[in-house]
Amino acid sequence: MEPNRILSAGLIWHLLATPWAAEVFVGMAKGDFRLKPDAQVFKDLPGFQPIPFDKIGLYVDEYRRKLPTDTEAGRIRPKSAGEALGVPPL
Repeated sequence: MEPNRILSAGLIWHLLATPWAAEVFVGMAKGDFRLKPDAQVFKDLPGFQPIPFDKIGLYVDEYRRKLPTDTEAGRIRPKSAGEALGVPPL
């Protein structure tokens, strides 16, 4: 079995903009880029293994006792002092 090919980010974004992309991914609009079981790639490349998204990312182990909060990870911008007091941003 040949290893999976890695696509450049530019090519991936190009693919996502194509009309058929929604037919290939489980939930593209919600950011779920797992391939549907009947995706053409499985027919075109026998032995193709989908990306194991469930095994990618941070996890708790002996070196990381807890996962970062959304704010710590930069997914949520913390409020400024003014915003915390109800003063709207400029």
